[in-house]
Amino acid sequence: EEPGINFAQNDIESLHGLTYGEVISKVAQHEQYVADIRREEDLFMLRELHGLYLDSREKILSSMKDLPVALEAMEAKFLGPLAIKAELDNNTDYTIREFSLEVSVVQRSTGEQVYSTSVFADLGNDPLPPGYSYTSSFGDQKVQEVIQDKNYTVIGYLSNVIVDDGRRVYAKMAESNFLQYASLKRAYPEEFKDIQEELGDPVI
Repeated sequence: EEPGINFAQNDIESLHGLTYGEVISKVAQHEQYVADIRREEDLFMLRELHGLYLDSREKILSSMKDLPVALEAMEAKFLGPLAIKAELDNNTDYTIREFSLEVSVVQRSTGEQVYSTSVFADLGNDPLPPGYSYTSSFGDQKVQEVIQDKNYTVIGYLSNVIVDDGRRVYAKMAESNFLQYASLKRAYPEEFKDIQEELGDPVI
């Protein structure tokens, strides 16, 4: 308002050459584009997880309780934990050829999983017969740091256990995958029906 001073208004139209209505339309188009991309990604993941769910339910010959896993720290005096000792008891009726050891670190106070890792074991020419135990060790810095910490629980379970004739004894879908699977099923119920029709339902 003072003499000699000119003001310029930096409005949408002068900056972008668009009217306010056109800007709103562009934003709406972009939001729809992002929503479509997210939907495609979600449905792709839902299809993958349903396949994983089906795979985890097929050809199960025994339950996880038949394959207990014990984990403990392997210590050297004055040096602390050097590795993690894992022991598996084969209480099934099958000779085990290979498996994956899934290790999960859970915070006791919240029950939240804070870390997980997987260790593959190929028993090769020395498979594990029924009634025998398998003992080995593996190194993982994060697990080694917390295995003796009372604030955490370290859990071990097996997945993708293969017996000597090639069949799967037990497969387990990771909890994080199952929670995502359940969430996507709720979000896309109609699309999930189509995925079920395409891939099928679990055997059990």
